[in-house]
Amino acid sequence: MVALNTAFAFSRALSIPANRVREIAEKLKRDGRVRHAYLGVTLDPIPLPQDVARVSRSHEGRDYGLMVLSVSDESPAKSAGLAIGDVLMAFDEQQVSSYTDLRKLLKENAIGKTAKISVLRGGKISDFEITPADDEQIAQ
Repeated sequence: MVALNTAFAFSRALSIPANRVREIAEKLKRDGRVRHAYLGVTLDPIPLPQDVARVSRSHEGRDYGLMVLSVSDESPAKSAGLAIGDVLMAFDEQQVSSYTDLRKLLKENAIGKTAKISVLRGGKISDFEITPADDEQIAQ
């Protein structure tokens, strides 16, 4: 694998794969920035309750969800009806149990595209629709 070394710490090199570097360079050249989808929530991974984890395990063995700690005003999350205490379990029908899982799904192609999200609220799993915005909108 060819990669760009970005840091060296504790006798380990941290690298970005060459194809990812090329992708980022092309986006920077084309747009002047790398776009990401924005939901407008602060999240924290938490273990799922046993009964929910059992149901969730049938979808890739996940025992964690992402608890909503805050919802920004005028954000896609607010428009979708997300609330503090909800636990995000799936985005666009893909299970999410970590920031990394969700970040992989919030790429440029998710901006403006309505997606289904599954949320644990009050002991019940509910589905909502959310349309991620361009993260540049939060800076304005």
